Amino acid sequence: MIKNGFSSSFFDLTRFIAALLVVLGHGMSRFFPPFSWESDPSITELSFRILLTGYGSQAVTVFFILSGYFIGMSVIKQTESNRFSYKPYILKRVIRLWIVLIPGLLLTLVLDSIGTSFFTSDVMYSSGNIVGSIQSSDLTLLNWLANALFMQTILVGPFGTNGALWSISYEFWYYAICPSFIYIIAGKRVLLSSILLILVLIAVGTNIAKLFPLWLMGVAVFALSRKPTIISKLKSMKYLYIVFVLFVAVAVAFRIFSGIDKDTERYTVGLAFSLLMLVVLANDRPLINQKNHIICFSLASFSYSLYVIHTPILGIFRAVSMRDSKFWDFSILNASVFLLVIMCVVFISYLFSRLTEVHTSKLYKKLRL
Repeated sequence: MIKNGFSSSFFDLTRFIAALLVVLGHGMSRFFPPFSWESDPSITELSFRILLTGYGSQAVTVFFILSGYFIGMSVIKQTESNRFSYKPYILKRVIRLWIVLIPGLLLTLVLDSIGTSFFTSDVMYSSGNIVGSIQSSDLTLLNWLANALFMQTILVGPFGTNGALWSISYEFWYYAICPSFIYIIAGKRVLLSSILLILVLIAVGTNIAKLFPLWLMGVAVFALSRKPTIISKLKSMKYLYIVFVLFVAVAVAFRIFSGIDKDTERYTVGLAFSLLMLVVLANDRPLINQKNHIICFSLASFSYSLYVIHTPILGIFRAVSMRDSKFWDFSILNASVFLLVIMCVVFISYLFSRLTEVHTSKLYKKLRL
């Protein structure tokens, strides 16, 4: 992958779009009622829902594969040069997650406490039948600490209204066992690595274990991108356009036919995106206009923050704007206000990232990692 080239900009932009799609999906489920054909939806509502919302699960799939690619690339290169050390590796991974997660959990505690104290008539803060709803009793210290230690979905649920944190636990444990998997493939410390890999997968549970192969698709993309024969066969802009259209078609198809099993959806979308990544890498090139790279990099620079803090912010926006009604009816005005709320969430996340995520590299250097 060329540094500051087409592929790096493509992956950066993809990270931001994936985070935004998660926000749109969670926002839709909090502000508008579940979709129903019986409500006789207008073409406008159908278009709005299909084009902008309902891609959260697919977006997380994209996150996993991108993560597998970049982390796998780092571990493989260090392993090949005998420079890999588990201590600095896991320390960097924890810092990368914690620098946003810990402040994000504190922000969730503050916003959810406000919600459960002042908006008790809103179903979001009275354990109503709505996505992400909670009671004040859900905001326990044990739950907070377990989430900080990546135990959500293992020992406890995600903290408060921050249901999106489930995938952060998955990410951490995939980080933890990635070196063991790569050691096994490389034929190094096979017995010890196999035992560690199996024990961790058993300890974290079925739900995390069954999506690990999805994360490994990213590692496979990196491995295949080093094969000159494969790359040469895929080096054509025509293939890039075709595979991109294929990926979008697969994503939209699963959005429309939403009754399909989630794991089937994730792995099908994962395969399509992995192929797209491989073709993007095969057609990598330096960017003539560096402004495009700067824009993509800037958007990606707060995508993690956007993912971590968007749900509690959406909850407060919902409580303030709903005025005790359960959902908004769909209309052009309400859809416009909804998009304005999303823009506010994005802007707040950007400001939050300037205090947290943007300092990750500086902290690495300070700790000599």
